Amino acid sequence: MNFVPIRKWMVLFCVLILLIGGFLTEAAFADSRENPQWILSGTMRHLNIEGGCWIMEAQNGERYQLSGDPAILKRLYMEGLHVTILVESAYNRYGKCMVGRWVKVIQLIHVGQSQPPHQTSMK
Repeated sequence: MNFVPIRKWMVLFCVLILLIGGFLTEAAFADSRENPQWILSGTMRHLNIEGGCWIMEAQNGERYQLSGDPAILKRLYMEGLHVTILVESAYNRYGKCMVGRWVKVIQLIHVGQSQPPHQTSMK
């Protein structure tokens, strides 16, 4: 019985498995490199929907739902609080309010004074 061809196929199979494993590992780490961090400034708002939700309303009017370290998030839960935070996108996050893009808070940069909630005039 000739074992040389079998051994050759086994070596080829092992090399193929190693290459596939390397590509899969690279793909897993590529996601973290492609998730840049950015600075976001805005005002904290509590919405009375679905039992209540905290969001950050950015200066351009966009709304963000925050995730991350509960100790950091707890410091932000004050109506009208102006904050500047370092964030990155939080993929595959869903919540009961669904009112804005999910971001993960990486670092609290600045906490300013509380501002009164927006007043809308009904004329």
